[in-house]
Amino acid sequence: MWTASGTATFVITLHNIAKYSAILEPIRQALQSVQLDMIGVKKRVDNLTSMFTDHLENADSIFAEYIFGPALKTAEDMDVTMAIPRQCGRQVHRANVGGTSEEYYRGTIYIPCMDSLIQSLGSRFS
Repeated sequence: MWTASGTATFVITLHNIAKYSAILEPIRQALQSVQLDMIGVKKRVDNLTSMFTDHLENADSIFAEYIFGPALKTAEDMDVTMAIPRQCGRQVHRANVGGTSEEYYRGTIYIPCMDSLIQSLGSRFS
């Protein structure tokens, strides 16, 4: 755990989870309440799904402002370099992700996480 916490991947993932778990907290509380209003919860989930879809469509700006920017500050405080992990010269099953560290972490952490979140909400509340 100590070694993993000193990596850029950990810092980016930490900020991603912190942002979106805070957004999902009201839904969690509503689902665990004594008087469950499923219609109200369904409306909230639909609103969140559309917001997450918008975040995915605007991944460049949302990731840069809300995830990568604060993660850079945290990485600086923790003395972690935001470098791209070593990549092989030739990929067989998929292309290498972009050239900058922001493009790399957006493509390998943020976008797959948002896809998974949207699909999970859709499958559980459709």
